[in-house]
Amino acid sequence: MRVDVALPCIAGDTVVFRWTQSAPNPYQQTNEFFLRYEGIDLQAFSPVLFLEIFLGLQLGVFAVYGQPVEVVLPVPVPRPTVDYWRTYHDADSVTIGPVAEDTGYFPWRVAPVPSPGRRSIAVFFGGGKDSTLTACLLSELQGKDDVLVVQYVVPSHPGPDAAARVERRQDGLMLRPVRENLGLATRRVWTDYLAQMRIGSYRGRPHAELYTLGALPLLLSHGVSLCTFCLSWTEYGFVRGPDGRPRFQNARSRPEVLATQSAHYRRALGTDLTVTNLNLLFTGLSAVRLLTERYPRAYAQFVSCTFGDVDQRWCYRCRKCAWYPFFGLHCGVVDPTFDYDRLLRTCTHLRRMAAYATTGVERSPTGNAPRHPSLKEDHVFPMFCHVVAGTDPRLIAGRHGPEAYANLATIKALFGNRSYPGYEAIPAKAIDLLDHDLARRVAGIAANHLAVVAELPPSSLSDAPEVEYDFGVRMPTKTEHLPHSRAGSSGASPAV
Repeated sequence: MRVDVALPCIAGDTVVFRWTQSAPNPYQQTNEFFLRYEGIDLQAFSPVLFLEIFLGLQLGVFAVYGQPVEVVLPVPVPRPTVDYWRTYHDADSVTIGPVAEDTGYFPWRVAPVPSPGRRSIAVFFGGGKDSTLTACLLSELQGKDDVLVVQYVVPSHPGPDAAARVERRQDGLMLRPVRENLGLATRRVWTDYLAQMRIGSYRGRPHAELYTLGALPLLLSHGVSLCTFCLSWTEYGFVRGPDGRPRFQNARSRPEVLATQSAHYRRALGTDLTVTNLNLLFTGLSAVRLLTERYPRAYAQFVSCTFGDVDQRWCYRCRKCAWYPFFGLHCGVVDPTFDYDRLLRTCTHLRRMAAYATTGVERSPTGNAPRHPSLKEDHVFPMFCHVVAGTDPRLIAGRHGPEAYANLATIKALFGNRSYPGYEAIPAKAIDLLDHDLARRVAGIAANHLAVVAELPPSSLSDAPEVEYDFGVRMPTKTEHLPHSRAGSSGASPAV
């Protein structure tokens, strides 16, 4: 299959990518997508930078076509860029040209054009507990004037109505409180990339690179030297295959790969930008623990739910809404604005759990009922049990009716009989794996509230762990073998 890529079309703060294919596209609804960057004049950037973004996002799709793909670019792109993103996506079946045998390129057309309000730190912000905690920690360490909150406006399906709803909800419930209550600067990036993906195209969907690569024009304009997304360490375990070798979860956003991506930016673009995930130190529960104890104002405003109306923090139906009150109650906090009765009576997720008791299920020898199918995050099911075990229903006495209380009591009887304290600890090996001074300083603050442990004993995480968490086990990567992306080479600052 041949893919002919058009020169990216730039109009003010928006770039549109288009291409044609010699065969139908089974993964995307159209052969185009856009990115828009708040307050950035994209004319200041080299077209090669946008082609790097295109390759970094789109090669993941072309790699799963199951046939050879020839990508023809409108202008030559330096070989380090082609080699890095082909390797990153395991796109061995994709050939790309024309290729310039340069060692790198200058991302600006002529000279850097800085935006007002330069910041050295950027936090990719989803509005939930994890990114809210990271923004608070970095504000405490670096000062509010040095932290930029970057949020993507990413509707799940195409159309102006869907995009407008997401934009309104995020601005009103997430970004405005960040600006007004936390005093942080915010910027947005709009894209329809995920909205254009067809159902069943999950293998080709981008992961962290949608943010850490897609936001490059904004990051460069604001002089950002470190950007971090926010995924908990519970997302980075591994399972062992029949040969005993570990198979890592979320492999493309592990610190080992981010180190090579940071080195690639330094060597190929000439920009000192470190890409990391400082939230690797925390779980969802330990994040809430820190927020409630150290940043209660921020705890009172974070929004995990994505299904609520544009002016509603919670929908009271989804899984994230179901977890929210248990996290808070486990930490001894009652949200005066939250309707506990409504959630415990009507949330489908919790009602399924309560109905589970009517099937005659019995508790296992370790104390809790077996894993329930409605709890989709199988690898963190023990964390849910730990949270429920530490939940005191007396904290919300008088805030619910008999039906809600019966459901809560049933859930606690099923799943609240065994604790797994590992989920409230910081793995010391994760600090070492991040290998960055800022990560060590973040851990220093968090250690005032959480235990830092040398090991995560399996018994502290599960009765029969299927997923292992040992951040001393390093994941080998193909990208580390590319000459220009070897972390720490040529005197570069340590990558994370």
